[in-house]
Amino acid sequence: MQTIRKNGNKKLVLSCMLIALFHFSCSIYLPNSQFTKDEKKELFKSNTAIIAPYLTPKQKEIIRLCNLSRRNQQLLKKYISIRYGVNYRQFKVNYKNEPSLLRPSFLLTLSAASHALVSGIKATEGHHFFNERLLLFGNFNTLIPGLYSGENCYYGKSNALETFNGWMNSSGHRRNILNAKFKRIGMGSFIHFSTYESNQVQVFSGPKLLDLLFRPTQLK
Repeated sequence: MQTIRKNGNKKLVLSCMLIALFHFSCSIYLPNSQFTKDEKKELFKSNTAIIAPYLTPKQKEIIRLCNLSRRNQQLLKKYISIRYGVNYRQFKVNYKNEPSLLRPSFLLTLSAASHALVSGIKATEGHHFFNERLLLFGNFNTLIPGLYSGENCYYGKSNALETFNGWMNSSGHRRNILNAKFKRIGMGSFIHFSTYESNQVQVFSGPKLLDLLFRPTQLK
């Protein structure tokens, strides 16, 4: 009887772990019949962080919004209208070629999370020790001429759309999101011990080693 109970407890713990992993691995929003077949494909493609268990649903949604802003402003406007029920101010995007999707990076996420943690505890703003953090977490793009990195910070409690809009309405932050040279993204968040109460951090980089080896389309 005791052995059966132990096995039952193990199964319960395993089930809870799988449910938690599923929650953090999957997007919580699926496009409905209001989108065409092609639009649904684009929405799924833009959701590049869907199987990144180290990112929260909010962070994954922000990455999807960033990807849509780079690739399809019309679909972004429709998506925000249907999902959030608000109008979106479109921005003019000039690309010679369609930019690659931003894909999540675990090491960039560590860099973003460390900054969110330290700045949150110290209640500071800005991009302190940015280059040092990039090198510490293995982003060596800063050492290669022509490849560089960027960082966005947002302070205050907000949902994914509010955070995204806050960045898009700031020229410098918007430039990072729309920069075709950026191929990888990491995100971190933490409590901010100030009147802001919360902060979000994005870190961008050029292609990673895995892109050079296995994803040549990421180098466009």
